[in-house]
Amino acid sequence: MNQPNSYRYAEEDAESIANDVLAKIKKLSKTIHIQPDPIHFALIYETLLAYDPDLVDDINQLIDSNAYNDKTAQILFTGLLSKIIQQHLPSDEFSSILSELQESIETWLISSKTNAASLSTEIEVLKDSSNLNDTLEHLKARCLPTLLDSQDKTVQLQQDVEDIIVEVNNLKKELDEATTLAKTDELTNLPNRRGFNNYIQHLTETEQLDDLSLVVFDIDLFKNINDQHGHLVGDSALRYLARTFQREIKGQDYIARTGGEEFTLILPNTALHNAYQVADNIRQKVYASKLSLKNTQQTIKLSISAGVSYFRPGEEMNDLIDRADKALYLAKANGRNRIHTERDL
Repeated sequence: MNQPNSYRYAEEDAESIANDVLAKIKKLSKTIHIQPDPIHFALIYETLLAYDPDLVDDINQLIDSNAYNDKTAQILFTGLLSKIIQQHLPSDEFSSILSELQESIETWLISSKTNAASLSTEIEVLKDSSNLNDTLEHLKARCLPTLLDSQDKTVQLQQDVEDIIVEVNNLKKELDEATTLAKTDELTNLPNRRGFNNYIQHLTETEQLDDLSLVVFDIDLFKNINDQHGHLVGDSALRYLARTFQREIKGQDYIARTGGEEFTLILPNTALHNAYQVADNIRQKVYASKLSLKNTQQTIKLSISAGVSYFRPGEEMNDLIDRADKALYLAKANGRNRIHTERDL
């Protein structure tokens, strides 16, 4: 996301952008129930200006899957605020902490120089003294207080540094939590698309893509579940599926919610046929279970489809994802509740 001054425009440009945002909200409101409140305004504004491609992808995928609503918008808006805070607040916090540290050190240095100069003067006086009692009295009356003051100032500096270390650690913890929040899907507690993209970037930068398979899952007819039973039941289905994934994967396997009802699984050190077996095992577990509706005797049966691809040395990650998407579309076209791999394309 760009810096704050990227959001500043001439008055006529700002008015034009605002009108474009309102026009898009009005168009969307014909198919989904949203109002031009500050949250939706901010998110639709982002789709038009496209400062954050990951956020724009998240919003557009929700809109395309008819999953964009007040609740999902609030989740995205929370992530947007977290990212802004992470980018802009820390610099002020760190600046304040560093100023405190600099002030403590400067105070200590000034005191140390003053005391050192005072002690040098007193030592010169002692050099001319031949009487032991006079020397001891001079040390007690003139040198000892200066030494004690130096000790007190040094102890105070140590305490100031310790306090600042606590502040820095607390700030780091807050930043880590904000970063995690921005990369986590609030509903399922799985990584979201931003988290997934960061993980892919990490694998690419650390050259850990060899012998890697990728699976894209999608809940079959998820819109029907929302339409027939409501979004709360749809949310329960998503959470149930997330728990199923977490039970079935292990080790270095990585699962993320990358769309409304879409989940993407990364399987390091896994051949294509083994990735197919993992995906089909999950499919069977989901299909064999029934999701009970709260406070009713009703149950609903879920099914999922998936596409599997295998990394080819030298290719872009988008190519790997694209093949998995195409295999998923083929599974949907062939009746759903099935798994296809790139070899079926």
